[in-house]
Amino acid sequence: MIHPVIDSLDAPLNHDTPDWTTPVEPAATEPLPPEGPAEVKDGTLHFQRCCWCNTPSFRRLLCPTCGCTDMAGEPSTGRGVIRRVTVVGRNADEPHALAVIAMNEGFRLRARIIGTPPEHLHQGAPVRLATYAGLRSQELAFQLCDASYAR
Repeated sequence: MIHPVIDSLDAPLNHDTPDWTTPVEPAATEPLPPEGPAEVKDGTLHFQRCCWCNTPSFRRLLCPTCGCTDMAGEPSTGRGVIRRVTVVGRNADEPHALAVIAMNEGFRLRARIIGTPPEHLHQGAPVRLATYAGLRSQELAFQLCDASYAR
C-alpha cells in the first residue's frame, strides 16, 4: 500500500507553494479599518424600492409589502425625522442615542444620533446623514439639522 503523504516526502519540493515555516509579519495580519456602511456611497445614503409595488425599504431582501425580490437601489436625500429615541450605555462612560428615523422617502431605519446630548433629543426633530469615525462597520450616524431643535 502506498501512502500519499509518505510518497510526497520523497518527491522534490515544489517552490511555487508557500513556505508555512517562515513567520508572517504582524503588520500583514492586522484587520483593515471598516469602510462604513455599504448603503453610504460618496456621502449619499442609498435605499431600495420595489420594482413591482414601488414600496421603499432599507436593508431588506424582500419587499415588506408584496414580498417581491426585485428591488432597485435609489439615492436618498439623507434627511428624516426622529420617531423614537433610546439612550444606550447609561452605565458606561459616554451614553449615546439610538433613534428610529422616518426618512423623507418613506422608509424607516435605526441609526446613532451624534452631536447632541441624548437627553436633548425628542420625537419630531429633523435630522440629516452625518459622518463619524467612531462608528461600527455597518452603523449609520445622523445629526440634528439645526441646533434649535434640541430641547
